[in-house]
Amino acid sequence: ALTTHTGQWLAVAFIALLVISMALRAMRYTRPRW
Repeated sequence: ALTTHTGQWLAVAFIALLVISMALRAMRYTRPRW
């Protein structure tokens, strides 16, 4: 149970990081402020 719980948390964290990185990349591409 512990391994599955940690696996679920790792999957959730990985998906969250992926979504955040994609959102930041999209914002950077759509709004070039540099």
